[in-house]
Amino acid sequence: MGMTSGQNGFLLDQYPFALMSLLLLFLMSPGFFLEVYWNIPAILIILVITPPLHRAVNIVGFRLKRKSVPW
Repeated sequence: MGMTSGQNGFLLDQYPFALMSLLLLFLMSPGFFLEVYWNIPAILIILVITPPLHRAVNIVGFRLKRKSVPW
């Protein structure tokens, strides 16, 4: 991909995390997943909220000196 370790990769980190979390939840508890998340609004909300939440948490970690870069 031509990226170095720790380089900013917009959306390359957030969406795979969200999608794999949903997949793992489905594998671990299919009944719960289908009851709660198997509708378009729930999936869209997760996919819309994930990038800004991820960015905000990274900025907090940077300001707390837990991360060397804010991404």
